[in-house]
Amino acid sequence: MFTARMPGFSTAHEKTGITPEEYWQLKKINGGPQDPGIQFYWSRSGGVEPTRLLKNGFPSDVKSGGHAVLYVLKDVLSAQEAIQNHLCLASQHVGRKEERQRKNQQPKPHKDPRVAVLDGGRRRWWDAMLGDFVPMHTLYIPQGCDWNKCAFCPIPQAITEYEKLFFNGLRVPDAEIVSLFSQILTHMIDTHPKVHTLCLFNAGSFLSDVSNPPLVREQIIELVCQTPNLSRLIIETNANDVTVKNMHALCSQLGGANIDLTVRIGVETQNQTLRLKYLKKGQTDKALRKAVHTIHMHGALAGGYVLLNPAPFSNIRALLDAPEESDERLLLWAEEEAVKSLDFVLSESLHGLGMDEAYFCSTNVGPGTLLTEAWKQGDFRPAPLRMVYSVLRQGIAKYGTRIHLLPFKDERGFLAVPSNHMPQGIAQDLKNAVGCDMKFHNMLNRYRETMNPFVLVVPSCTCNIQY
Repeated sequence: MFTARMPGFSTAHEKTGITPEEYWQLKKINGGPQDPGIQFYWSRSGGVEPTRLLKNGFPSDVKSGGHAVLYVLKDVLSAQEAIQNHLCLASQHVGRKEERQRKNQQPKPHKDPRVAVLDGGRRRWWDAMLGDFVPMHTLYIPQGCDWNKCAFCPIPQAITEYEKLFFNGLRVPDAEIVSLFSQILTHMIDTHPKVHTLCLFNAGSFLSDVSNPPLVREQIIELVCQTPNLSRLIIETNANDVTVKNMHALCSQLGGANIDLTVRIGVETQNQTLRLKYLKKGQTDKALRKAVHTIHMHGALAGGYVLLNPAPFSNIRALLDAPEESDERLLLWAEEEAVKSLDFVLSESLHGLGMDEAYFCSTNVGPGTLLTEAWKQGDFRPAPLRMVYSVLRQGIAKYGTRIHLLPFKDERGFLAVPSNHMPQGIAQDLKNAVGCDMKFHNMLNRYRETMNPFVLVVPSCTCNIQY
């Protein structure tokens, strides 16, 4: 319950002689209040009408003639949703303005296209150690992954396309790798000063002596250590490649430049059979535990990726020995599995890995993967947005900002991302979003931008009322 001024009254009264009893009930064509003050609260409360006039209820406001109206919010949830929608629209407006400014100030890409495509760009990233957002930049290294068996991963295909485009389909020579990285790193330093955190992504195999030989890795890190003001390096690797020898060499170099390290590992699921047999990750629970211990022993942070619904329905039916189970029931199982997987990654219990961060995302459909074929045949679909929300809510209730919600975006473009209305998902650019999809995506984007759980207010919709 609150009062609202009606600052247009004095002017209207002087011009027409209208009484406050008549004025506060005036409407626009769209049905909203005519007075700008009353309209403000009407629009932000989901269309709640003022209850009654408070004559002489705001004596200090001359523009209102000393009058006000009384608002009573009987449906608090609807009001919360309206405020959330307003925040999302406001953030989009600011975002578009900032985007225009960025375009006007956008540094030119590197003149060599072989180098330019290795720049993943800059974004704000929540630093769990600092408890605040920091500027983070991503650079790609076109080395590929010697494991190259993960059923859902489109990155090796992207490396193959890069090799076909620029190196006649041949593997990029080690000397050329170092040269390309030196050029893109120099370009980043020149065009994006004050980078706090640098992500180096080479298809998830940074510590692999096959994909990223020790001498090449050493040269890359030597260049990283020359980056001004850099505070943290983030890499991705297979758990089996996290050895004392590799970690000691890496941390010794970084330590000399006072740069902290985060090592990310694709855990994906707490179910070892699902991880090994169907996702083909090649990482046992034992290997994951050993890797986390080694990472922590060297003073680095460990983070794990967790996926919601990471495998085709036929795989899950085989895993559960439930050949007749419906797709809907399997999605509910996937939701529960994702919650357990966040526990597995972050918990300090005997069951858990005790990692420092988790990177949670729905399993989106990327081009050129085994999962893509299953999706085309109707054997896979991204989990609904409501399930993404549910898992995220349960996770952050327990672990807070240690859980990052990753964007539903990929450099090459996902073929399908979550939807509440389209079972097969919608395009990455959301051009075919329907119903409450856009509101949900806006809500999740707002959370990524703020890491504030209070913005997670579920938009009401007839598609599903169980959450």
